[in-house]
Amino acid sequence: MPFTGIANPEQLAVLRGAVDEYCGVRGIMEAAQRDDVAAAVLALYSSGTQTSEAIMASLEASSILQMP
Repeated sequence: MPFTGIANPEQLAVLRGAVDEYCGVRGIMEAAQRDDVAAAVLALYSSGTQTSEAIMASLEASSILQMP
């Protein structure tokens, strides 16, 4: 389902799950860093990467986030 800028509950679950999973794996706990992850996840989702698995793979494979 294309992202229209307004997320339904299913889309929100995917977005939140991706942020939580990535932050959990990377040990990211600071709000500012989580916000950066959330922005990257939303950008990926908006551009068509719409499953948690695909979002995670894109985050891991790219330099979108420069975090340890």
